[in-house]
Amino acid sequence: MRDPVSKSHLWKKPCWEKYFRVKTPGEAVQILEELQGESRVIAGGTDLLARMRQEGFGVKALVDITCIPGLGEIRSEDGLIRLGAVATPKDLSQSSVLREKAFCLAQAASQIGTPQIRNLGTLGGNLCNASPAADLAPPLLIFEAKAKIAGGKGEREVPLDSFFTGPGQTVLNPSEILKEIIIPELRLDASATFLKLGRRKAADLALVSVAVLLAMDRKERTCQLIRIGLGSVAPTPIRAKQAEAFLIGRRLDDRSIQEAAQSAMRESQPISDVRASSQYRREMVGVMVERAIRKCLEQLEGKDV
Repeated sequence: MRDPVSKSHLWKKPCWEKYFRVKTPGEAVQILEELQGESRVIAGGTDLLARMRQEGFGVKALVDITCIPGLGEIRSEDGLIRLGAVATPKDLSQSSVLREKAFCLAQAASQIGTPQIRNLGTLGGNLCNASPAADLAPPLLIFEAKAKIAGGKGEREVPLDSFFTGPGQTVLNPSEILKEIIIPELRLDASATFLKLGRRKAADLALVSVAVLLAMDRKERTCQLIRIGLGSVAPTPIRAKQAEAFLIGRRLDDRSIQEAAQSAMRESQPISDVRASSQYRREMVGVMVERAIRKCLEQLEGKDV
């Protein structure tokens, strides 16, 4: 007779007692406050439901924010781009606003997961899940994005580089929701790009991701502005600020670009896991930062300003 098979390793069915489909941020916040940490916000659910199955936990309520007017919008006004928290990766990748004024963000969104995930997941979910490998974080960091948060005491804005506090952790309180992300339009004299390294070309988490925004004096070929965002190489998505500081005011030649890439390597803090070693990730930071800077240079040299 065969030994009984243990089912402890199998994913469990997620469970909740109540499901609220709210129409306003205030309604969502009120429910979250009343349940005092025993509820979860849901939009696409691609991360949350998978985690509930894997970890086998339930909640008293799920609060669905997808019906709140405006939270799925992508719009440009007064030099700013406002991205609703429930905009999907497909929305972002196909947005005419982003393709014209912040193309590298559309580029990053097009590389998230599978078509099914891109149709169902959301900007807010990608960020609030706070994975170090969140594809949208590095390009948003180089645009110095701000997160607009709604809570019981009103609304507040938090710079995205202060939004992540650790793996799976953000500044959001249990009764707060992310409403939108705000970024400036890309400067006409600047260029930006996003690069992602995975084990496969599609449907994979990033082993390393890099976003770079660059502006330069075209006559002198000196760096006027540089921002470098890194993903999957630290407990949270980060800016390589030492590498940025090194390049400002320097001529963008092979030596300075390579030294900046080496600086970004030193700033990274990758771990080893089943997907890649820390050493490999760190070396790829250098390769990809150099490649991204050169790509921005090519774009600037072919750009009429």
